Amino acid sequence: MNDTKAREALRRLTRLIHRSWFEVPVVKLRPLVTRLESALYAPPRRRRRRKVGKATLMVLACLAASHASAQPLPGDRLVSAWPVGGQRMAEVLSTGTVVAAVVADTVSSWRASERREAFMWQAGRTGAVLGSTWLVKRLLPRQRPCAPACGHEQPRASFWSGHTALAFSGLGGARVAITVPLGAGTGYLRIAANKHYLTDVLVGAAVGVAAGIVVR
Repeated sequence: MNDTKAREALRRLTRLIHRSWFEVPVVKLRPLVTRLESALYAPPRRRRRRKVGKATLMVLACLAASHASAQPLPGDRLVSAWPVGGQRMAEVLSTGTVVAAVVADTVSSWRASERREAFMWQAGRTGAVLGSTWLVKRLLPRQRPCAPACGHEQPRASFWSGHTALAFSGLGGARVAITVPLGAGTGYLRIAANKHYLTDVLVGAAVGVAAGIVVR
């Protein structure tokens, strides 16, 4: 059910009825009733999103169990880190792209018709991504490419990329033309900074997309 459309149609219909039924032409009521029916009897999109999200998380769990603690996979070398002199810059830029993605998601929530509900869903998405990332990094430790010298980053917290997951979690709120480039850029920069392998970034992106679909 499209709750927002249904509520908006009900509000408009109620306002018209309060003005007096006989003052409102039937022609004006008919489109409202049609919109209300289409909203109430629309396919349960949120239920489908949850099913897709659950299926995605099951696949990710299987992938995590088989590869998280393993050595780098052959595909991990398809994208290589920048030279040592540029890795610090890549790390700073990746933080900037994450912040930009969160800001874009926040602006989308602010512009939503149900602003309070939108911010609650955004907080839920952010909490789900950060909480699951923290838990998996401790349950399935994987050594970073930069280990043992990873600066302030924990050397055995490579899987999955929390930066990439958070950047992609705004998918469905902010425009795709904004979210996808920021998410992809974040993932690439995390590899360029020598903090993650390619599989870390790909799984992080999938987790962020799943969160954006389910928690909305």
